Amino acid sequence: LKLESARPMVMASGWIRKLALACVTGASIVAALIALRLYRRARPVSSGMVKREEEDGAAAADAYEAQPAAQKAKRSEEASASEPAGTFPLSELPRDALVASLELLGATDLSKLAGVSRLFFLITGEVRRRPSLVTKVGLPSDVMRAISQELTATPTLGFLFSTGDMRKGDIPKMLAERMPLSCDIIGARTSELQALVQSERRPRPAQAAADPTASPGRPSGTQLETCREPGRVAMQLGSFPDATAQSFHMSDDICERIAGADTEAAAQVLLREAGYPVGPEWKTIVLIASSTDALESVINAFQRGHPGTAILGGIAEDQLLIHSRGTTKIKTDGIAGLALQGDVPLTALVSRGCSALTKAFRSRGARVEGEAARDGPEPHILVPELIAEDGSTVQPLQIALQLRRGPVFVGWRCGCEGGFLLEPLSNHCFGRGGSLKLELPGSPSSPDVSDVEVCFYGLDPDACREDLRRLLGHVQTHCERNRDQMMGAVMFTCNGRGMRFFGGNHVDAKEFHTSFPSVTLAGLWAGGEIGPQALAEAAPEQATRTGRAALQGFTAVFGIFRAPLPASRSWLASYRDDEVPAAVGEAFGRLAREAKALADAAEAAGEPTVELRRRADALASAAASAG
Repeated sequence: LKLESARPMVMASGWIRKLALACVTGASIVAALIALRLYRRARPVSSGMVKREEEDGAAAADAYEAQPAAQKAKRSEEASASEPAGTFPLSELPRDALVASLELLGATDLSKLAGVSRLFFLITGEVRRRPSLVTKVGLPSDVMRAISQELTATPTLGFLFSTGDMRKGDIPKMLAERMPLSCDIIGARTSELQALVQSERRPRPAQAAADPTASPGRPSGTQLETCREPGRVAMQLGSFPDATAQSFHMSDDICERIAGADTEAAAQVLLREAGYPVGPEWKTIVLIASSTDALESVINAFQRGHPGTAILGGIAEDQLLIHSRGTTKIKTDGIAGLALQGDVPLTALVSRGCSALTKAFRSRGARVEGEAARDGPEPHILVPELIAEDGSTVQPLQIALQLRRGPVFVGWRCGCEGGFLLEPLSNHCFGRGGSLKLELPGSPSSPDVSDVEVCFYGLDPDACREDLRRLLGHVQTHCERNRDQMMGAVMFTCNGRGMRFFGGNHVDAKEFHTSFPSVTLAGLWAGGEIGPQALAEAAPEQATRTGRAALQGFTAVFGIFRAPLPASRSWLASYRDDEVPAAVGEAFGRLAREAKALADAAEAAGEPTVELRRRADALASAAASAG
C-alpha cells in the first residue's frame, strides 16, 4: 500500500493495526532469541567493531561444512542437549522472516551468527547490504562501542568531528585498530560538537509501526547533543555497500598549483595525474578545508570535471582527519575530501533564507560576456537596465544605493520558473554605467538571457527558519512519494547562524529535528560553506541539487543520506538449498574483488599492501572452494 493510503487504513481498521503489532512483536522476539543464543553459546567476541567480520564468518562457515558427518552429528546432539525445552531450529523459519528479524541485531552479533552455517552467512550478508547510518557523541571509546552495537553492517564511510587535539589523543590508534580496511572517513577539529543522536529509549512495537521514518528495533526518536569539552567526538558511520567511497587529502601545494594553472584543461590534468577523483563517475564530493586559500579554484576544478557532481562541505579549523585503508592521517593544511561513486545515497541541500527587499524586475538588453579561460574574465551576464512593474527603467546601481545597509544579495533567474540564484552584492557586481554583472562560473553553454529576472534580498532570521523548514518539507514529501528512506544527514552551518542572529542556539539542527524527529545528524560549524549556489524562493524540485558548487557564507548546507526502502521479499527466499554453496562462492568472489581493488589503490599511493594482498588471496581461495 502507498504511504498516504496506508495511514488512514491503519487508523480505520483495528485488525490491520493488530496484525502490524503482532508482526513487529514477533520479529522482536525472534531477534531476542537469536541474541540470547549467541551470548550463551558463541565464542567470546570483542564488543567493539569487528574489522573482518565477513572473513571471520566465512572461515567459520567453511570449517563447519568441512567437518565429517559424524562430527557434525555429535556437535548437533550436544547442542540439542543444551537447549531448553520448547526451542526450535532458526533455519526452519521462512527466510524473509529471518532477514527481517536479523535487522534488529547489531554488527557484532551478526558477525557471530555468520559463523553458524553457510545459509546464515548468506542471510547475515543480505542484512549487512542494507543501508544503515548511526551517529554518536562522547568519548572516542564510548562512541565506538555504542556504534558497534547499533550499526547493522560493516561501515563503508563516515565523518568524525573532535573538540580536542587529534594528534595527541587516541583517535588515530582507535580508527586503525577498530575500523575495517574498506571504510573511509574524513573529519576536522571544531570548538563545539552538535549532533542529533538516537535516544536510548526503545520504541514500542505500535509506535515503530506507525512511524515510517523510524528504523525497526532502533530508538524511535533523536535528541540534540552539544559539547565543548575537550577530547570528545561526534562520529557518524554509515554502511552503503552499493556506493564506493574514496577519501583523500590535498596539500596546500597542490591547491596552489591548481589555482595557478593556465587553463581549466591544465587544472583537470593536475587533478587526474595526482589521482584525485574527478569525472562523471563521481556523483558526490565532500570537501573540508583548513583555509580559504585557493579553495574556490579547487571547487571550480572539481565541478568542471563534471557539471552534475554534487559538491558540499565547509571550512573548518586547523586540523583535518583522513582515514583510508586502515591508515589515519592528521593534517594541518589543505583539504580533506570524500568522494562517492556508484549508487550514491548523498545529495546536497543548501538553505540561506532571505526576505525580498524589492519586487522582481525584468531585464532589458541582457547579454553574455567573457569566456571560461584563466587569462580572461569569467563568463557573466551583463544587465544594463531593469524594468519595473509600471514599465519604467532604472539602472541596477541606483536600486542598490537605495537599499538598507547590511548583508544584501542580488537574486536572478532565467525565465519565471525556479528559484533566484543568490550572490552577495558588492562593488564587483557592477560595471560601467551602473550595469549589473551576474557570474556564470562553470557554465557548459551560454544560457538564454532573453528573459532574466532580478530581485534584491536581505538576511532575515524568520526567513532563514522558514526557508530551511520549507526545503526539508520538500525532501520529506519526495521521500514519501518515491518510497525512499531518510537515513540521516551531515551538516555544515555558518558559525554566524547562532545566538546573535537567531536569538537561539543550534537553530538549524533543531529545525532538522522538527522535520525528521527519528533521523540522526552530525554537524560542523563552518567559516564558509561549500554547496550548490543558494536559492531564494526555490521550487520543490530544487530542494536537493547538484552542480554549480560555490564557496558561500551564511548558509546551512546538508548532505542528505537517503535510500530506497528495502524490498519486502528477500532474494534468498527463492534459493534452493543446493544453490547455497554457489551463492557463498559468489559472495566470496565479490569480497575478493573489493579487497584486490583496495590493495591496488594502496600500492598506487605507496602504502603497505601486505595485509590487503593476504586478505584478497584468502578470499579468492575461499571463493574457488566454496562451490
